[in-house]
Amino acid sequence: MENNITLLNTILMIVLILLITLMIFKERKSGSRINCHGKQNNEEAHPNDIFAINNKIVTDKIAELEQEILKLKKENNRTISQYEKNNSLTDEHNTNNNFGQVLNHNLFKEKNSNIINLYKQGAPKKEIAKILNKSIREVEMVINLAK
Repeated sequence: MENNITLLNTILMIVLILLITLMIFKERKSGSRINCHGKQNNEEAHPNDIFAINNKIVTDKIAELEQEILKLKKENNRTISQYEKNNSLTDEHNTNNNFGQVLNHNLFKEKNSNIINLYKQGAPKKEIAKILNKSIREVEMVINLAK
């Protein structure tokens, strides 16, 4: 389960990085028509200004991603705690279920004690079936399950 969560986090990070890259690429592509100051291409913008504006855009995107990561971490922790809670409930249910299986096995032995006792005394399966008026298959099944 932890591997699945780690894999999910990795995939989310890759998707976020790809989205940022696409957004930056899109902004640069649209920036070739109108520069970062909103001036047309015939008016020159200073390269440092363009770099500063691009740098601001990237830092803003990084801040947004950091917030998104914090949200994902909280959701991840909530999911893990819910999984652990459900897992403990399942373990409790399985413990009760195993106890029920023991009870069912004891009831089975009780109901079929005649077959089991005759078999333990060495009586052949056909004879047990004849004595108790049961089919040979039923006797074989009870003997196999009682072992």
